[in-house]
Amino acid sequence: MGEKDKKLKFTATDIRTFFYCPRLYFFQEHLKEKPVSPRQRVRLLLGRLYHVYKRLKGRLKGWKTEEQGYIELGSISIHGRADAVERGGETLLVHEYKSGKAPRRGVWLSDLMQAVAYAFIFSRKTATRELLVQIHYRDKSVRSRVDSDTIAIFVRALEDMYIIKKHGVLPDPNPSPGKCSRCPFSGICKMMEVDGALSGWVREMGPIYPVGSQRN
Repeated sequence: MGEKDKKLKFTATDIRTFFYCPRLYFFQEHLKEKPVSPRQRVRLLLGRLYHVYKRLKGRLKGWKTEEQGYIELGSISIHGRADAVERGGETLLVHEYKSGKAPRRGVWLSDLMQAVAYAFIFSRKTATRELLVQIHYRDKSVRSRVDSDTIAIFVRALEDMYIIKKHGVLPDPNPSPGKCSRCPFSGICKMMEVDGALSGWVREMGPIYPVGSQRN
């Protein structure tokens, strides 16, 4: 495959990062050095332990855990490894585990879109009429149907991510005081101007997607 025909690769984690902050996704793509603070290392370790525990519970229920897959769409490919996948008839349910707390209502948009990416990948492997994702937070779990509106948001993100990755266009940030204080790129971010205001719609959507919740 020649350089011109090489597909751009995106992961479900990339998609989550984009919705968390498009500019953070830009930095992670184009700045190879990714500083990690001691606090972040501890959080990553605790998060891994939480995932191991939840995956073991999923296996006891008969769910397929750590399922990997990818899909090719024109000039891009999307890859992911889902925490757990549950199949029944023509229904596919993707389980995504998060060690943090859920918002009071709905789900964090970035978490939802990561789960949607997995659902999108695995729905192409089998005939599926109903596509669901369930995000398991520390304090509750939230189930959502993947409908045409959700897919439209997902596809719009892929279009922006393609521009950011291939052409290096600087997107708008999605700032908040807490988010920016934890970002290892906050210093350089403040010095950079917006190039065309790409991805400003992510900030306009807000961090929370208002779906119904189902408590554990």
